[in-house]
Amino acid sequence: MSEKLSTRSLELLTLERVAHLATADQYARPHVVPIVFVYEPPFVFTPIDAKP
Repeated sequence: MSEKLSTRSLELLTLERVAHLATADQYARPHVVPIVFVYEPPFVFTPIDAKP
């Protein structure tokens, strides 16, 4: 199932190049890292590489 993105979401995907990926561990501690991405409708690509 897919849904249409809002106008604001499309603006962000089109104009921005950096996003923040947030996860939480088993104790609910947050971890946020910046990621770069490319939006080529309908896909969002982000590189996978080693991080310190």
